[in-house]
Formats: sequence, structure tokens, C-alpha cells
Amino acid sequence: FVSELAAIDAPYANIMNWAGIIPFGVGVFLFAIGFFKRAHFNHFTILGGVLLAASGLGFVIAGLYQCDAGCPFEGSRSQVIHNWTAFSAFILAFLAAIWIGVSSLWSAKRVWPLGIGLTGAAGMGWAFYHMGAGGIDHPLIGFYQRCFRYVYG
Repeated sequence: FVSELAAIDAPYANIMNWAGIIPFGVGVFLFAIGFFKRAHFNHFTILGGVLLAASGLGFVIAGLYQCDAGCPFEGSRSQVIHNWTAFSAFILAFLAAIWIGVSSLWSAKRVWPLGIGLTGAAGMGWAFYHMGAGGIDHPLIGFYQRCFRYVYG
């Protein structure tokens, strides 16, 4: 997991959190603000921007609250906050990609954002499925997580 690189007592935790996870979340949040300013579709599109902004904030919070060594499901208060916000950020990103694409077709009659949104959602869905299907100890789980973040970012 990316979180293991940023876990409590990991050798490069501060670098991973402050130069990786948190800036990624801030970037997504700022992109959502830009999206609000530039996407003149209608109120359907606003929900997509809200989902995107919430996802970015989720990644910021996940970076501020480190997971315990080994990133178990249960653990310290910081671990629990990290798990819930990171998981929520992944789900919100997936939903935002779908909603923004669909809403652009409904409200602005634009087909290309729908294609981009659904293609991105398909890539995120593929990666998210493999993260869960292989289990927490799967040797490629970090690869699938990075694939999700690559498609998303």
C-alpha cells in the first residue's frame, strides 16, 4: 500500500505524507475548485464537483492521520481515521468520475466528457476490484492501488 510507505515509524513517512499523499489530495481539491469555475453545465454537475472535492479532502486527511506499522484494519485512532478517509476518498473519486461524465451528457449534451468519465471509472473500478479480490496480503495490491491513483490523478 502507499499508506505503508507513510506509516508511523516508516523510514520515509514524512516525505511520503507531506510530498505525496497530502499534495495529491490538495491537487484534487484545487482541481475541483477549478472545475466549479469552468464547468458551466448545471446543478447535476455540481454534485460531481462536490464528490471530487470531498475525495481530495479525504486524501488530505488520510495523509495527516498515518496508519500504524503494517497498516492493519484495526489499530490506533489514527489508523481508523486513515482507513475510513482513504477508503471513502477512493469511493468518492469513482462516483465523481461517473457522475461528472453522465451529468455532462445530460446538461451540456457533451459526449466526450462522458467517454472520459466512464473510461476513468472503468479503470478505477478494475483497480479497486483487484485491490479487494486479492485480499490485503496480495503481493500486487500496491500496484493496483497505484493504478487507481494513476487513472484518478
